[in-house]
Amino acid sequence: MEQKVSQINLDYHAFMEMSNQALELRSQGIHRNCFKKFPEDAEGYAQCMLTSEKAATKRFVETKLRQKFVNNMLHNCLQLLSTSRDPNDSSFKSCYDRLKSHQEKIIEHINE
Repeated sequence: MEQKVSQINLDYHAFMEMSNQALELRSQGIHRNCFKKFPEDAEGYAQCMLTSEKAATKRFVETKLRQKFVNNMLHNCLQLLSTSRDPNDSSFKSCYDRLKSHQEKIIEHINE
């Protein structure tokens, strides 16, 4: 069981790293796109960045809140696992499947 918990924690940390990197890449893309659109227009570039950054900030906050939700869900799943001591327990498996589904949705949300 300890090996299962260790793997779950590794998977979770990999998800967090991947989602944080996706947010960073998205932010870098905003700067590149605005500069491409307005290479010689500081006002246009600034307006593009302002509009894009507002949307990016909203997405960032939403993602961080969703990550917090997934973190809480992870603790609930691990608690179920520690109670049952069986990684094949249906309650744990159901919880863990929902957790993985939420993680996938978060990555999709970042990449929209």
